[in-house]
Amino acid sequence: SLSKKFWKNKFISQDKFHLLLKIQLTNKLAKRNSSGYLEFKEKIESIAKNFPFWNFHLMGHQIMEHYLLEDAIKTQKKITPFLLFLMGLLAFFLFKDFKIVLGLFLTILLSRSLIIYCIYLKDFTMKPFVGFILFFVMIVATSDYIHFFTVFQHTKGKLNDRIKETKEQILFPCFLTTLT
Repeated sequence: SLSKKFWKNKFISQDKFHLLLKIQLTNKLAKRNSSGYLEFKEKIESIAKNFPFWNFHLMGHQIMEHYLLEDAIKTQKKITPFLLFLMGLLAFFLFKDFKIVLGLFLTILLSRSLIIYCIYLKDFTMKPFVGFILFFVMIVATSDYIHFFTVFQHTKGKLNDRIKETKEQILFPCFLTTLT
């Protein structure tokens, strides 16, 4: 049946040396994201050992997603410490206080952790573009933190009054910047 005109050059190349074999991962395997792909890849590689003259190439959405996620994780491991250093340096330059820098790092850690926890609750997987969201959250958290302490430094009075006045002044604008 593959020799009919309709199938010509669809799955088997004209030179009869290339074969396209489509295998659809089941939802159960696909939901496990990268681990499902890795199991499938290992099985294909074990088959390929028996046929050294064959070339196997895997492609598709789950495979692309797996490699994008790997790349996002690798990139975050390189960029995140540098960004944290720059943000800490900026906070120290602006406020000249290590306690404020430590508070900034705790704010960033808390906001990133909450985002990861919410994503985990939603669908139990980390998608490749979550990395971009985490960087964005880190930048917004830093911006809001700097706004808070800039206004806080310019308010007068007792500590509780200064905190209350600062929250009243910046809560809505920071909410709007975070929302947009």
